[in-house]
Amino acid sequence: MFDVLSPIAYLKIQRMNGVRRTLRDADPKITTVMQVAHQWGFCSTGHFCRDYKEMFGELPSETLKISRNEYRDIAMLRLYIHFRRCLLRVSLNKRL
Repeated sequence: MFDVLSPIAYLKIQRMNGVRRTLRDADPKITTVMQVAHQWGFCSTGHFCRDYKEMFGELPSETLKISRNEYRDIAMLRLYIHFRRCLLRVSLNKRL
């Protein structure tokens, strides 16, 4: 029923989220992905990029390029789509 995370897996998730927050707030002109990854304790570029893409669905370099406002717009769009799907489900259930 519940997936149990090991302490190591939990810490890795926390570190990955820390990298994501740092990349979103960073200036892409003066910051590199690996600088941030190293600050959060990731040493292997290949493993880090693979795990980051698996967790967030985008490359860390893409996160660095997108501004905070664009992330807010994307989040609002996803919320709107989710809301519309919920309304559609409710209306379909009422018809049945």
